[in-house]
This record gives sequence, structure tokens and C-alpha cells, in this order.
Amino acid sequence: VVPQAPKQARTDQWFQWAAFTRGGKLAVDYYDRQYGKDEFTGASDFTLSGSSNLTDFGQARVTSSSMPPPTQFPGAKGGQFYGDYIGLAAVDQAHPIWSDTRAKDLFLCPDTATGPGKPPQLCGAIEPNGQDANDEEAFTATMNVPTAQK
Repeated sequence: VVPQAPKQARTDQWFQWAAFTRGGKLAVDYYDRQYGKDEFTGASDFTLSGSSNLTDFGQARVTSSSMPPPTQFPGAKGGQFYGDYIGLAAVDQAHPIWSDTRAKDLFLCPDTATGPGKPPQLCGAIEPNGQDANDEEAFTATMNVPTAQK
């Protein structure tokens, strides 16, 4: 089992990708709800796990803060679609790729930018469930592959 952190025993992890570095370390990235109250709020993070012996694993949080549930294709509890931008590449380090939902969905406000004296303004939206509408963006990071500390 890749996720071996105590908090991961009772939380969700999904959409795993795996790659080996040229030095033989296994890297696995995935969405993870072990941080804060993610398991109860629907928020999520992205985590990188790794091993040099395929038995013991270390882990590192990739995202700097939790991401709200996506609002694209909304459902009763928010969005239901995490996007198709998930993956992992590795050479000497790992390069996780994920769909990040922390950016607000901004658009041109109606009746702005229509002529002189009406400059453009940005607006956001609130979903029917009260959540701020967000935009999914493809993010990547470069990280050392974490390994178990013994």
C-alpha cells in the first residue's frame, strides 16, 4: 500500500499515477484528503509518495493549501469533475501534474467594457450550493521523491 501515513488510513486517496526515476525510486502522485478537514468538506490536496525499496514509503504534500471541490458540471454538493490533467513524470526528480481548483472563475462583468466611460470589470459567481465558482487549471511541480525515514 503506497499511502502509509497515519491520517491516510481513514481518508480518501484517488487517481494515482506512478513513475520510476532513473535511479530506481518509485514515485506515486494522487489526490488526497488527509489534510485538515478535507474528508468532511470535500476539499482535497495533491500528495507525492515515494520509495527506494518498494516496501516503505515516504510522502510529501504537493499543494500548499487545500483545494475546494470543483464547480464545473455542478451537482448537489458542488462539482463532480476533476479534469483530465493528472499525471506524473520522473527522471532524477518527480514532476506531478494535477487539476488545481483554487483559482476563482472570473469573467467579464455584464454591461462593462461597452464603450467610453465603461471600463472592463471582473466578476465571479456563486454556485447554487453557496460555493464560489472556481476554475480548474493544470499545475505541475518539481520535487525530490520522498522516501521513508527510518
